[in-house]
Amino acid sequence: MQNQRDLEIIKKICAYCAKIELLKSRFGDDFSKFVADEDYQAAAGMYIQQIGEMAKRLSNEFVDTHNEIPWREIKAMRNIYAHEYDSIAPQIVWDTIIYDCPELNKYCCKILED
Repeated sequence: MQNQRDLEIIKKICAYCAKIELLKSRFGDDFSKFVADEDYQAAAGMYIQQIGEMAKRLSNEFVDTHNEIPWREIKAMRNIYAHEYDSIAPQIVWDTIIYDCPELNKYCCKILED
């Protein structure tokens, strides 16, 4: 049985992942466009930060049960965005929105379906 609070948080994570997908549709699926567009970078960064913020709110039981996802790293990325934004390499952000967020979204949506 899933904790209702955790499920609400997972819904929000899915929503932020969907917003990242919309960004990619709007701005393009090309790294050079991402690097050239500060608005694209800022919006993606904000959504990644929000995903990390939501991950911080998940119960320890949920995180322990769903340990296939690197929750600690997700929370760490949020901290980097919040406190060291200028030090983030664009390639890391790009890889996050291209590879990690779709996988996270798929995993979280599966939790919601069960």
